[in-house]
Amino acid sequence: RGHANKRASVRMVLGVGVRKAGACRGGRREIARCSVLVTYTLRNIVVLFAFFNVSNIQLCSADTCATGRYIQSGTGTCVSCSTGSYNPNLDATTCLTCRAGTYSGTGATKCLNCDAGGYSAAGAADCTDCPPGTVGNGTAATSCVACRAGTYATGYHLRTSADCLLCTDALYSTGGSTACLTCTGGKYVPGTSNAFESSCAWCPANSIGRPNLARSCGADRMSGCPTSQVSNADSVRVSSRGVDGFKADFVASSGLASTNVGLNPWWMVDLVTVRRIGSGALYNRADGLEVLGMDNFQIWVGNSSTSYDAAGNVLCFTAVTNDQEKGPDFVARFTCVATGRYVFVALPDPNKGRRVNVREFELFAASDETNAYGASADFCSTCPTGRFSTAVGAMTDASCGLCPSGHFVNGSTAACVECPAGFFAPRSGLTNC
Repeated sequence: RGHANKRASVRMVLGVGVRKAGACRGGRREIARCSVLVTYTLRNIVVLFAFFNVSNIQLCSADTCATGRYIQSGTGTCVSCSTGSYNPNLDATTCLTCRAGTYSGTGATKCLNCDAGGYSAAGAADCTDCPPGTVGNGTAATSCVACRAGTYATGYHLRTSADCLLCTDALYSTGGSTACLTCTGGKYVPGTSNAFESSCAWCPANSIGRPNLARSCGADRMSGCPTSQVSNADSVRVSSRGVDGFKADFVASSGLASTNVGLNPWWMVDLVTVRRIGSGALYNRADGLEVLGMDNFQIWVGNSSTSYDAAGNVLCFTAVTNDQEKGPDFVARFTCVATGRYVFVALPDPNKGRRVNVREFELFAASDETNAYGASADFCSTCPTGRFSTAVGAMTDASCGLCPSGHFVNGSTAACVECPAGFFAPRSGLTNC
């Protein structure tokens, strides 16, 4: 102060952005901290003068922190925004999270919309493809849309509902399906083509539904068909357990057909005559003891009983891992259109021992196979002339009984009616008196 009127000048030894320690302003970064000795000159004579000695001086950078980056708290370092976040501003101290339906990579200045056929949650590094059975919900979607009942979709990243395929005649599906299904025995699809059918209906009285072909053998056509398997796990879990009609035995060994652990095991049912197969169901064990269960099981159909892959036999279905073999009730429903007498369940694996387990096996005729009365097997057939049935959901000829003598079948009521006075029926199975 004593030399304020002199030609004195104060000169900083370090002259770029020097300030007392604290947060650098304007988003600039700290580059060093040090002590500085301040001097001044008087009449061009440099005098070192301990006017003050300031310690802990902070040097701040002259650069800004660019967009797509932020100033890290504590270190002052300018770093890139992580995936799923962005920053459109200079010298920011934080990055913003991408909203659901968008995504970003590292160092992003904005988030990108998911295209149709994909979706994302908030903070996503990428979009996820819509899985089979669903389609996209436009751009920037947060979820996918299930295919409507009566349709299905098998691919990933499908964009619109137009990519869901319509189930054909005599098939149905629930919403979000990856395949169309056929009705089980005693039921039928009540609608017609393009009806978006979502369920089956019981066949009405005086009609026969689609039987389980695997249990349509014997004199009554209601018994399990002949079976075999490559080996028996023991004397109880024999091949016939797979068509004994009992589905309730989830775990008990007495309710299963089971092979020994081995390479390429198989189980087979003999339909006795050549049939046109359309679909079926494999009921698996449900106790979790089999680590792989029936993952990737295959259905083979043909006229050779020696092995599933014998010459002439065809592969008509392969299950997808953890997809079609572990559904509700541990049942895998499949579509398999092929012609043959022998139907195999196989686990082809040449490198690892596997075991075939069959709790129950069902097979249904294809829609283009006609039954004994000329009607499509996917629809209900009227009981043959002279027979009747009062039950709904009948599946075999045996369900349609003969009217005894003195009675006739009233076609309008599906009942056996006594002949009125003055009329008679000399034998059973007549349609009038």
